Amino acid sequence: MALSETVLAKWPREVLDEGFCPYPKRLIRAAPRVLKGPNAMEQLAVILCVIDYKRPGAERPPSLGFLAFGSGLSTDVFRERLTELQQAELLEVRGTEEALEVTVFGLVRAILVSSGLGELTTN
Repeated sequence: MALSETVLAKWPREVLDEGFCPYPKRLIRAAPRVLKGPNAMEQLAVILCVIDYKRPGAERPPSLGFLAFGSGLSTDVFRERLTELQQAELLEVRGTEEALEVTVFGLVRAILVSSGLGELTTN
């Protein structure tokens, strides 16, 4: 994968060898207000792993185990954090543990509200 000069100015190749996940600046500012409590960093890992899997033309949804591995969390902990994020209405999860479909519209809405921009109008 060719890496842009901008990305290489931010991170050394040694930590980019597995790729990287786009992280919106609004999420950086909103994260302390949107993700709270002792599990906030693990919840962020879940969110970023879900986002990282999303690609145009993806042939199938990821399994819970695949996402857990990518997040660095055990399957049980990943499932618990995913449930917390669902209960906080930040993520919506459908499907089975072998094919999870996760949407982040609640998270996007929370980021926009936290930033004083109101509600999501497009996707």
